[in-house]
Amino acid sequence: MAAVMMLFWMMSSFFPLIEVAVVSLFGCTLFFLPEIRILTWEQYMKAVSWTSFILIGTVLCIANTIVANGVSEWFVTYVLPSSLSLSTMGGVFFVAVMIFVIMLVVPVAPALIGVLTPVIVSLAATMGINPALLIITLGLCAGNCYLFPIDTIPLITYTAGYYKMTDMPKATIWMQLAFIILATLWLPLAGLISGLV
Repeated sequence: MAAVMMLFWMMSSFFPLIEVAVVSLFGCTLFFLPEIRILTWEQYMKAVSWTSFILIGTVLCIANTIVANGVSEWFVTYVLPSSLSLSTMGGVFFVAVMIFVIMLVVPVAPALIGVLTPVIVSLAATMGINPALLIITLGLCAGNCYLFPIDTIPLITYTAGYYKMTDMPKATIWMQLAFIILATLWLPLAGLISGLV
């Protein structure tokens, strides 16, 4: 059965009618059937971190509300400087640091990308940098924030109770700083190679 689910998941890349979420839901339902009995309802309820689901859903709703109410535009108009002259490296560094700081407030990557995309595009125009390069920076940094266990994957592992919230920054602050440095050095070079700079 797992092989059939994997096959359908791969087929969803080629056939738009096959939805990954539907395949997952259908497969999970089959695990509960009496003839198969891979999972029991009690096992499932104990294993799922409902706090994670509630937090992620809440943050996504808040992010959608922020975008719908024009808070991103307000941020561009009143918070960001109207003229900012930075090199491509400086722009990538500024955006990477800004994203990691904002991730402490908006800890879910899809929500953060939705909120910050208009901001980053406006910022790129202000700095005279190709917006695609800064959007790539946004995507990479939003997907690699490990400072606190409030992003999706760290939150799921945090609920197991193997570490405390104060343990996370001690172990990951160096990874965050290294990521900023690598992004600052590599992305302008990659942009130059691909013609974005």
